[in-house]
Amino acid sequence: MADIRRERKINRIINGRPLPAIAFRYSKNTILTKTDIKFSRVQRAEIYIHVQGTCNVFIGNRTYRMNPGDVLIYNKDEIHFSTILPETVFERFVILFYPEYIDFICDLSVNLFNFFYERTSYEQNLVSLSEEKRRELLEILYAVDQYAGKDEFDRDLFAFNNCIRIFQIINEGYLHPQGNRQTQRTPRLINEIIQFINRAYAQNLTLESMARQMNISQSYLSSAFKKYVGVSPYEYLLNVRLDHAKRMLANGASIEEACYDSGFNNYSHFIQFFKKRTGTTPYKYQKNHTPAK
Repeated sequence: MADIRRERKINRIINGRPLPAIAFRYSKNTILTKTDIKFSRVQRAEIYIHVQGTCNVFIGNRTYRMNPGDVLIYNKDEIHFSTILPETVFERFVILFYPEYIDFICDLSVNLFNFFYERTSYEQNLVSLSEEKRRELLEILYAVDQYAGKDEFDRDLFAFNNCIRIFQIINEGYLHPQGNRQTQRTPRLINEIIQFINRAYAQNLTLESMARQMNISQSYLSSAFKKYVGVSPYEYLLNVRLDHAKRMLANGASIEEACYDSGFNNYSHFIQFFKKRTGTTPYKYQKNHTPAK
């Protein structure tokens, strides 16, 4: 079974230009052979709906072990990453949107964006829905993903009408959470290691230097981190560096700048590593992700 990735956008004309006010993304990955790690650092509000797969999401100092139908909400610039454990199919929906581009929805009798405007960053990211609302939400998302429609206007209208109901369901779940789902605080040591790597990724870090910084043994650092996060400290470091390099390339930096500023000290190795992890070269990645002028 091949990986599936689809995206449907609803544009709004802003200052004479069509801009993607809302984007629906659906992804389904085949069974993994090893733990995968994904970073997210969006510039839009994001709603993540977990369908299936063993996945842990790390946001701030909290860890969320995802169940089918769980919903996470992120404001702009809330940095988070997830680890997907092997031997599972990973399926999810993601809705990205700019609240300021669809603020006319707030003119309705009920504000559907309490979960965005009233929430403190890195707090209350998990939205607890009843089983009935979870089923309804997933039915709507599958319908939007599969709807072909007669033309682009017809498809956008169908997606937009359902989008209002999606926001309504999530807003109700935020204001009136169902059940007593407890979030888990990331252990202080693990959180300190993560924050240290996030700050010092461009330095010449080794397991020895990280253990010395944390004042613990290398073996304990390695085993404790992998047991909780799912990957080794060095593997996490490589993913942080790769994430930074991708962002630099998307912002117009040269490949050489992206390499060395992200902590890679060998240009040839960086090219090979980048292609192995992303499936494309840094040049092609930059070409496909740099906004058109």
